[in-house]
Amino acid sequence: MEHTGCVNICSLTSTLPVIPYRKLTDLHYLSKGGFGTVFRAQHSDWRTTVAIKCLKLDSPVGERERNCLLKEAEVLHKARFNHIIQIFGVCNEPEFFCIVTEYMTNGSLDELLHEKDMYPVVAWPLRLRILYEIALGVNFLHNMSPPLLHHDLKTQNILMDGEYHVKIADFGLSKWRQLSITKGSGSKPAEMGGTVIYMPPEEYEPSKNRRADVKYDMYSYAIIMWEVLSRRIPFEEATNPMQIMFSVLRGSRPDTGLDSLPAEIPSRETLINLMTRGWTATPNERPLFLNCLIELEPMLRRFDEIDFLEAVLEVKRTKYMRPLSCCSSTKTNGKLIEEKIVKEQNVPWPVRQQFHIRIRILLLPGSRNIPPGLPYHIKSLSRQDSFLLKAIDSAIIYSPSEKGCGFDSQGTRDR
Repeated sequence: MEHTGCVNICSLTSTLPVIPYRKLTDLHYLSKGGFGTVFRAQHSDWRTTVAIKCLKLDSPVGERERNCLLKEAEVLHKARFNHIIQIFGVCNEPEFFCIVTEYMTNGSLDELLHEKDMYPVVAWPLRLRILYEIALGVNFLHNMSPPLLHHDLKTQNILMDGEYHVKIADFGLSKWRQLSITKGSGSKPAEMGGTVIYMPPEEYEPSKNRRADVKYDMYSYAIIMWEVLSRRIPFEEATNPMQIMFSVLRGSRPDTGLDSLPAEIPSRETLINLMTRGWTATPNERPLFLNCLIELEPMLRRFDEIDFLEAVLEVKRTKYMRPLSCCSSTKTNGKLIEEKIVKEQNVPWPVRQQFHIRIRILLLPGSRNIPPGLPYHIKSLSRQDSFLLKAIDSAIIYSPSEKGCGFDSQGTRDR
């Protein structure tokens, strides 16, 4: 029997792959969200790492509810785009119900912005590229027929691939969130509509009954813009969600002064203008994501390909070297603590080592990839330092170049 808004499971099997639970091995807990729990796992047949988003329930899901969830997952499966997380299928078993997606090795935008020990510097070219790619992904969703609203856009749902390109996740999961809250345990009511920080005022203003549309996501994006440019938590001075809600209803927004948004931000005034239009209280006055893209594109064209590559290499370098530097700099608690950290992280004791490398990269016209087989010249690079080449071999930059380009790198690191 079919129900309004749902389809029969049999009608889904041809387009929505069903992945047996027994094929998912080596589960590792990653996080918990509004829809349930996220794990990293291995697919035994594909021999690849995947992410699984499990609906955590305290009571069984009825057939009608399960069909609605599958229908929602089917829509996500059809949203294929460079900056949208890929849905591989679902695990549809009585006691294990989840969505299987591609796994993002570099975590979320939230981690990139706020884990400052791991990422002390995030260069402006990379930050602007991130803002542009978020707008690309959401614009694609809004141009689907019918438009697909994200309705929970936040830095935790913006994932980063191996080269720190954006992959938008957790869009269109309203049914999953609703069931997780009504049937699960430990969830907060605010999770139904997204984190309060990113919610527009019309979402929690009782005097207005406005149906959510594409302008909802625009408000969330404007808050994310401020967060990316400032590397601060919006409304961080607030003590509880209700305080944020009342402040927003009174017209309060994140500070756009020089204390929060420094003068060295490229195209600072243009970005602030776009941001403030995006978080205005009147939804109809907010720009479309297409307008955002048109305004952001000239900003990115001011950077060369090497600017984006160097920005990505910088965050990779600090991420990979962080465990080593953490071990070598831990002095306050004595040698015993240092040895414990080294043992837990399973890395060798740091030894000062010099390296000097010269790398020549030939960028192919019309391509965003640097193939691993391209020739490069290396001087004084030891076998132990070969991992540094991985960042070069697989690097993906913003736009193609009509000419080859090269750069030199020289430095000191801890081993």
